[in-house]
Amino acid sequence: MKKYSQHEVLQQELEVYKSKFSFINRLFRNIPIRYTIHIPTTVYLRAEVFCADLEEEFEAYLSTEQLITLLYIDFLQFTRRTNDLDTIYNKLATWMPKKKKKARRQIKVYGLGWMENIDVEEEADEENEIEMNKNMSEIIVPIKRKDALRGEVLLADMEQLYPGHGITLEKILEICICDFIHKYTNGDLKNIMKRIVDALS
Repeated sequence: MKKYSQHEVLQQELEVYKSKFSFINRLFRNIPIRYTIHIPTTVYLRAEVFCADLEEEFEAYLSTEQLITLLYIDFLQFTRRTNDLDTIYNKLATWMPKKKKKARRQIKVYGLGWMENIDVEEEADEENEIEMNKNMSEIIVPIKRKDALRGEVLLADMEQLYPGHGITLEKILEICICDFIHKYTNGDLKNIMKRIVDALS
């Protein structure tokens, strides 16, 4: 089986269910797994400023790591509601190596609304923002095991349509925060702080 994250949760689940201890595994579904990701330092600093502004304006504390976790959960909700692997792949492929995309606006807004713009793949010889930026910051992001498993199952399903897609769970986390900050910086996310506060309450 292909490796979809550094922790290989899907492979572990399959191995456990073959054993006599599957009931034990259920006890750990909500225990966070720590994922190491790397994002451009400029994105990290902008995320830190966003979280500081959120706390100052709404008195709601949210770390950059927690913001990434929240965006990932929102991404999972988006995948369940769209239930369209082509749309999901095109969204993720925007940030994959050697691809440049054009954007179109989707009619419906899901969850926090930051997934509204869906990028359509278009071949080009340009590097994306993550590839071009050599100054990277390392972040440890906690994700519940059950949510990590959902992400890996999604990637495994995507493998059937796009063999060798090369997307990992860590890459999804990196894409979530990079895409969010990119849209926020461009002024595309109206009232996003209020929506995040509502989601946290």
